[in-house]
Amino acid sequence: MTLNKFELRFNDDINMQTTNDGLLVSGYVNKTNQWSQTLGQRKKFVERILPGAFRKALQNGNEIHFLAEHDKNKILASTRNDSLILREDDQGLHMTARISPTSWGKDYHQLITDGIIKNMSFGMAVLKDDWETLADGTHKRSISDLALFEVSAVRDPAYVQSTIAARSIEVIEDVEIPTEKAEQRELTFQEEIRIKKANLNKLKMVLDVKDPIDIERLKKAESEIRKMEATLEKQTTATTADNLENQEARMMTTTTPSNTSPKIIPTQLIREKAKKMDGKHSLIARTDIIVQSGGKLDLLLEDAENYTKNLFVGEQDEVQKDDFQATKVTIETQRIGTAMEVSQLLLEKSAIDEQEKSIETKFMNRIEDSLNRAMLTGVGNMDNLNADTSVSAITEAENIVGLEDIFELTDALNQEYQEGAAFIMHKNMLRNLRKNKDITADYLKREVDEVTGKKIYHLDGYPILVNNNADETRIIFGNLKAGYKTLISEGLKRITQDIQGRQISKEIRSFDLLYTTDQNRQMKGLPVYVMDAYVGGKVTNKDCFVRLDVKQVTSASESDSKQVENPTDEVSKETETVEEKTTTQSKSAPVNEESPTDNVSNENETATEESVTIQSEEKSKSAVVEKSKPQPKKTKSTKQTKPKA
Repeated sequence: MTLNKFELRFNDDINMQTTNDGLLVSGYVNKTNQWSQTLGQRKKFVERILPGAFRKALQNGNEIHFLAEHDKNKILASTRNDSLILREDDQGLHMTARISPTSWGKDYHQLITDGIIKNMSFGMAVLKDDWETLADGTHKRSISDLALFEVSAVRDPAYVQSTIAARSIEVIEDVEIPTEKAEQRELTFQEEIRIKKANLNKLKMVLDVKDPIDIERLKKAESEIRKMEATLEKQTTATTADNLENQEARMMTTTTPSNTSPKIIPTQLIREKAKKMDGKHSLIARTDIIVQSGGKLDLLLEDAENYTKNLFVGEQDEVQKDDFQATKVTIETQRIGTAMEVSQLLLEKSAIDEQEKSIETKFMNRIEDSLNRAMLTGVGNMDNLNADTSVSAITEAENIVGLEDIFELTDALNQEYQEGAAFIMHKNMLRNLRKNKDITADYLKREVDEVTGKKIYHLDGYPILVNNNADETRIIFGNLKAGYKTLISEGLKRITQDIQGRQISKEIRSFDLLYTTDQNRQMKGLPVYVMDAYVGGKVTNKDCFVRLDVKQVTSASESDSKQVENPTDEVSKETETVEEKTTTQSKSAPVNEESPTDNVSNENETATEESVTIQSEEKSKSAVVEKSKPQPKKTKSTKQTKPKA
């Protein structure tokens, strides 16, 4: 682990035990939950390391040495070869070291045995701490997370400072102490994210960016931050949409002159409302959503073309022209909507605002589910992801989907689009994957989704979107954001009369909740809530999608396929059998050169043999021709286990 600075702590209140058997040394490096002596040069403070902090640090798996005087050239023991064993128990961080029998190793073992060396110290970087300032001005620090670098037996702490400085490592003596007592309250989500980002920056300073273990730790920290940011975005979206709606409502009732009123862009409100379609298995929410006033949008189909021409030219040469060729497609929106009757009595007895908010949420969920269904069935103006034209490659598996089939499917997707990709499958397909012992918990597990911030199943690190409108015998793998565009148009309608018949002027757009009724329902006291939207979708880049088809193959069909696998061989065997029979008959018949009858018989046998041979040859040629016809190309998986990266 590469480091350039750490904090150093000494402990002279220890009782190291030694034995002559293998130069063993044991003792506590630090006692947890105990306040230290006064620390700091400019600002004084005391600190304690909370239980669990060392255990967490040891789980990182980085290499730790037991040194003499923090001299990296005098290693006494190391976790590399298990000669140094560190563990946290109920008292603190315990060390057991089998010192290597080097010259300095023997010397320090003897000095520890004689009681001349009694001090232990360790180097750490604090990742998380809490501060408290008492009434007398004392600063108290509680450390809950740290990175542990090394432990050492030391004779003179002052000498140690210079030894470490010679290694180009800065020993932090003055810790930054908060100037004011922090308010005792729960941190906001934004504050938690800021703290985690700050801790991540600290990690990047002290960890080795080339060490696989350190790289994995950094990736884990970054992934956790992304998941928290996804959750925060969803919370912010809901708040923003509500604020815009309230602002729009105030504008409709205010008497402020129009030239001084704040301007709300309708498409902005629609876009924020569309973000409420955030189901954890939502397909539509992961697409590239475009909001505009019109209901048509022309686009060019994209692909992951790798440009292979040499574009280098001379200083005075002309740059070669190469026209951009692409197919134009048009997305058109179509109306989608839902409605519900509500008892007028219920509305009068309950809070109308809360009731309408609940109805709006229910309607948004209905429309979201219907759009997800449309993306898998092709109804409305939504492209069907199940169509062969929507994918760039189709792989096949027989009967049961194995781990190798999944690897082949993910490898079939262009690497440019694998980041952000997801599996789409029926719940029965997921159930079968969970039953398959080949797919262990290392590959199939529940994790927080980086897009929605919700916990769902992941397969080989990619989220699984479960939808019962998916084909039970297929798995789609793709990047919806990069390959599927959804158009939502404004769908402006002007309402001039309310349900009481009063004249009003109100504009209704996509995802607005409309309170309406007709004469029959009005007499029954049953108002109706309606919500509609104008939506269309297209697969604009089929290179972003691949598909796995599961074929059911029975033992009988396998036997049949083996029988017809090489019809030419079968015909050849038949020909050889007939020839053998004919030869046997010829040898068994008596030969009489003077008998004309025998000559005729022999001629007939020869003619028969030639006839059978010709027929067999024709069958053989026919079989060869039939086999040479072009067959549909199929990709079958080989059932091998691929090690997880």
